[in-house]
Amino acid sequence: MSFHHEKELSDDLQAVSSWLVDNKLSLHLGKTESIVFGSKHKFKSNPSLIVSCNGIVIQSAYSVKYLGATLDQHLSCENMASSLINKANVRLKLLYRNRHFLTEHTTKLLVSALIQCHFDYTCYFGTMG
Repeated sequence: MSFHHEKELSDDLQAVSSWLVDNKLSLHLGKTESIVFGSKHKFKSNPSLIVSCNGIVIQSAYSVKYLGATLDQHLSCENMASSLINKANVRLKLLYRNRHFLTEHTTKLLVSALIQCHFDYTCYFGTMG
C-alpha cells in the first residue's frame, strides 16, 4: 500500500466518522481495527497499513472478528476452524461428563443447541459474499 492509499483510507474514515456524528452515532476508535486482505506474497512487499481518524492511528490487525467469525489477512479460515473445534470440544466434554443424567432425546437437543448451531453458522458465513 502506498502513502496515497493510506491517505485516501484515512480521509474516507474521517468522512464516515463525521457522518456518524451528524446522525447522532459514534465510531469507537479505541475498538476500531484495520485489516488488509491479500496473499502472503503481497504482504512481503507491503506488510503494513497506517490509517488514522481524528488524529488517532487505527491499530492494524492480523485477524478480526466480524459477526462472530474470525477473518485473517489471507482469508484462510484456519483461525475460525480452530476456534470452532475448541468451542465444540468444550461443549462435548460438558455433555460427556453429564451423560448419565441425560436421555438420548435431551442429548440430541443439547448437541443441536450447543454445538451444531455453530457449525451451521460457520458454514453459512463461509458461503456469504
